[in-house]
Amino acid sequence: RIVILGPQGSGKGTQAELLAKRLRVPAVSMGQLLRDEKARGTALGRTIARRVDRGQYVPSSIAIRVLERWFARGRATRGFVLDGYPRKLAQLRHLDRLTSIDAAVVIELSDRECIARLAGRRIGPDGRVYHLRFQPPPTSVPPSSLQLRHDDTPAEVRKRLREHHRYTDPVIRAYDQRGLVHRFSGRPSIAVIARQIAARLLG
Repeated sequence: RIVILGPQGSGKGTQAELLAKRLRVPAVSMGQLLRDEKARGTALGRTIARRVDRGQYVPSSIAIRVLERWFARGRATRGFVLDGYPRKLAQLRHLDRLTSIDAAVVIELSDRECIARLAGRRIGPDGRVYHLRFQPPPTSVPPSSLQLRHDDTPAEVRKRLREHHRYTDPVIRAYDQRGLVHRFSGRPSIAVIARQIAARLLG
């Protein structure tokens, strides 16, 4: 039962998927859970859409409801790797009520590097996230179908990074006080970071 934390552009989502595959447990992306709810067109999904379209974090009350639904499906019995949650201390306390966490992986990257990386991020027609340099889409995905996320502009990224430092840095400190934090630089290649995480957590 692992959470992966880090700023936007640090590659935490990619590392969550790779680690979950290695552990043979589900990778749970809060961002994907919210996008799925948005795609369903429910009242909750429309509320999520309004927040996301403004480049804002979704309120904790909504994130909590979405995550509770996922846990209710019984998919976490063998463990999980959770990406994008908890972002705030209130969410951490909520997660404590749902389950216990064995480790918190923190991927660190400077604000400047995050902004530069996100300039190359693209969304494919299938909703998957790619990066023109670090994680290009397969050749079957037409380049013309790739879209730049509206909130990946430098101004919007800076705004989200400020929110990350304000809300998520205290979450990292809280996990650190419990002795659960494992820190990794987000600068090496995807493969190198994945090996470092596996070596630290799995021995």
